[in-house]
Amino acid sequence: MKKLLSIFLAVLMLCGVFVGCSKETPEETEEAVSTVGSTETEGLVAEDFGDAKGNPRDFMMLVRASRYRYLYAESDDADVVARASYERNITIEEMFNIALDITEVPDAAANWNTILTASTGEFDLACFDYLYRVEEMGVLLNILEMPELDLSDDYWYQGWNDVGTVNGQLYSVAGDASNEMVENMSTVFFNKKKAKENNLDVYSIVDKGDWTLEQMRLISTKVATGQDDGDATNDTFGVMFDLHSVRMANACFGLVITEPTQNGYYRVVDDTNINERNFNIVLTFQDFVRNSGAVQYSGDTARARETDTFTSGKSLFFASALLVGERMKSKVNGWEYGVIPYPKFEKTADYGATVYGCSVFGVPKSVKDAHCSAVILNALNYFGSESNIAAFYDKVVLGRVADSYDDQRMLELIRTRIKVDFAFIHDENVMTLFQRYGWAVTNGDAPASIFDSHKSTAESGLAKVLTAYQ
Repeated sequence: MKKLLSIFLAVLMLCGVFVGCSKETPEETEEAVSTVGSTETEGLVAEDFGDAKGNPRDFMMLVRASRYRYLYAESDDADVVARASYERNITIEEMFNIALDITEVPDAAANWNTILTASTGEFDLACFDYLYRVEEMGVLLNILEMPELDLSDDYWYQGWNDVGTVNGQLYSVAGDASNEMVENMSTVFFNKKKAKENNLDVYSIVDKGDWTLEQMRLISTKVATGQDDGDATNDTFGVMFDLHSVRMANACFGLVITEPTQNGYYRVVDDTNINERNFNIVLTFQDFVRNSGAVQYSGDTARARETDTFTSGKSLFFASALLVGERMKSKVNGWEYGVIPYPKFEKTADYGATVYGCSVFGVPKSVKDAHCSAVILNALNYFGSESNIAAFYDKVVLGRVADSYDDQRMLELIRTRIKVDFAFIHDENVMTLFQRYGWAVTNGDAPASIFDSHKSTAESGLAKVLTAYQ
C-alpha cells in the first residue's frame, strides 16, 4: 500500500517518530510475470535479500506525490504504463525476494530536506523532481561509488548523468525507470497528410541530415497561408512552438551556458566564439519565430487547448514534448501524425535532443544497505527500458509504435541524443541565462545584452551550487 507522508508526519519525523502503514503485496499472476519474462533477466544476476526465514525484504521508495505511476501500480490499473510498472515490479520482487513499496512526499523541496535529514534508514531509494535540488542538501550517497551501477549501460542517460557529475561526485541519476525522461523529451510532431500534400518526405529529410532550422523555416513559410487576410479562421501555420519548446529548441541547437573546467567543476561560458554562436542561435531563431508569419507561439506549456491548432490540421509541425502526443491522440481524425527530432542549427552539426524536466533517483545517506539499494535501482531501470518505455511509446504514437518503424527509429534517435546543460539541472540557481535566452526568442531581446546583464548573477548562483561538491 502506498503511503502519503504529510507535512504533519514530516514534522513528527523530526521528533524521531515515523508513521506509516504496512505493505500489501500485490497478487502475483502468471500473466504479470510472463509479460516481462525471464528472458529479459539475462543481464542481471538474481540475489536473495530476504530474511533467514525466506520472507521478502521490505524495500521502500520515497517518491514525489502523484509522480509514481512508472514506479508503483496495482494490478488492475487501467493505464498501460502503470500496468507495465506493476509487471516489472513483480519480476523484480521475485528475482530479489523483496517487497516494493512507496511513500509519497508532498510537492516542495523543503519536504525532501526535512524527511531525508531525519531519516534513520527507513528509505532505500528516493525519486524526486530535479528542480528540488536535493543533490545540494548533503543527504545522498555518491552514485559513482556504487560498483553495482554501470552508467554506460543504455538504460541510463549519459547526457544527463555525465553533466551532473562534479569533482567525481554524482548524487542523482537519470534512467529509464523514470518515464519522465521520454515523456518530456524534445519531439516534433508532423501532419503526414499535409506533408504528402506538399510532396515532403519528412523522414528522408531527417535521415539525409538536412533537417535544419533553415529547412524548417523554408518549409513552414511555404505551407503557411492566410496570415494577412484579417480572418484568423483561415490561418494555417508551418510550425507551432510553446514556452517549453522554445527553450528546448535553443538547447537542441547547441546553445551553451556552462562548461566543465580542468579541475572537474563548471563555469559560466565566457568564451567569445561560443557566446557569439549562442547569440547567433538566439537571433536566427528569434527572426523565424517573430517575423516569418509561419509560426504560432503559445506562452503556455502545451496544455490541451494549445494542441488544437495542430489536431485540427492547421499546422504542419508542432514542436513540443513527447507526452503531448497522449493528449492529442484522441483528437486526430482522418489523418496521421509522425514524430521527428528538433532540427539542428547547422547542417554540419549532429541532431540534438533534450528534456524540459524529469525526476531523478538518489540513494539516501541513511540507507541501511547501500548494496541492496544499488541493485534494485539498477533493476528498475534495466526492466523499465524494456517495459515502461515501450508501453509509453504506444500511448503517444498514433497507432502502435511497433507498427510504425520510422517513428520508432526517430524516437530512439531522440532518446539516445538527450543532453542537458549543467545550468539546466540546477535550474533555480543558474538557469537565469537559459530562461532569458528563451524569452529573447519570443520577446525580441538582444542576447548580448542579456548575457552582459545577467552573467554575474549566473556566476554567483553557480558558485553556490558548487559548494555542495567541494
